[in-house]
Amino acid sequence: MNLNLSETIRRFRKERGLTQEQLAEALDISVGAVSKWELGSSAPDLRRLVDLAEFFETSVDVLLGYELHGGSAEKSLAEIKRCRTEKARDEGKAAAEKALRRYPNHFAIVYHSASFFRMLGVEQHDCAFLRRALELYERALVLFPQNTDREISLFDLQIAIAQVYQALGDSEAALCRLKECNFGRHNDVEIGLILSFLHRPDEALPYLSDALAIQLTNLFELGIGFGNALHDQGKEAAALELLLWILAFLERARHPDRVTYFDKLTATLLLACAQLSDDAEQRRDYLRRAIKDAARFDAAPDYTLENFRFYYGNQCHTAFDDIGQSVMEVIRAAAAQDAALNTEWERIKHETDKT
Repeated sequence: MNLNLSETIRRFRKERGLTQEQLAEALDISVGAVSKWELGSSAPDLRRLVDLAEFFETSVDVLLGYELHGGSAEKSLAEIKRCRTEKARDEGKAAAEKALRRYPNHFAIVYHSASFFRMLGVEQHDCAFLRRALELYERALVLFPQNTDREISLFDLQIAIAQVYQALGDSEAALCRLKECNFGRHNDVEIGLILSFLHRPDEALPYLSDALAIQLTNLFELGIGFGNALHDQGKEAAALELLLWILAFLERARHPDRVTYFDKLTATLLLACAQLSDDAEQRRDYLRRAIKDAARFDAAPDYTLENFRFYYGNQCHTAFDDIGQSVMEVIRAAAAQDAALNTEWERIKHETDKT
């Protein structure tokens, strides 16, 4: 066992933005005592340890750093995670409750126990498990300063709490949580979905529309990223198949009567398809379609995201990118760097000039 009390006190104090003087005042002790604790030249007695644990909203074990080195908490946490993965319901329930009794203020144990009980509640439609999950998630919010897992954020916690409320049938509480932490509009899908379940379409559609607009642009970026990565691995056929799949979504989102930002995105994806294809006829078709979409967009550029087929929102979203102002110039420049593509470019240009 390796105890690092001095380091732990210093870390907890700094995480809360406190000076040594403020901590001393809160505990009604001298600044010198706090200084000595953090230097390791003296240690708080048992009563002060309990006071510190209560003040930092943690356990004495966590404060001493025992579980970080002795492994007891880690073993309990690993067991809870294993039971959740394997859906070992009875075993996991016992393991979680035992760990919570031993480490009631250990963030990771509280959080993952909450996730385990939430799984039980949802799968078994058991409100008791869901209420237990809600209680633990709320406790995890208080304990969040202990969190060292970068994959868990306060945002994730709020979403989890909202989803438990929804599972309990309290849609209004769920909506309240989701709207309070709708940073970057990331909760639009969840909010729109709940409102649709409540048969409130006038409220649901703006959220769903905004979410779809953002998801479609994200899908374009996802396609470009996948295409680049698969191409680098020599998997051009797989890259082309993926881009065509994404292209189908974007083409169906375009408005049939208006130029939209999605014309620029489809032109860019079609260019990528032409670059990936090893079939001359296919390459020519992709390039011809890319040129058609590029000409359509360049003639009347529109960077708003509202003019697509399924938009029912009321907000103004303006897109921006590093593709270039003229999509046709982007295609021309790409063709100049690729002999096969340039041959098709010259052929299409010649056909266009003749007509």
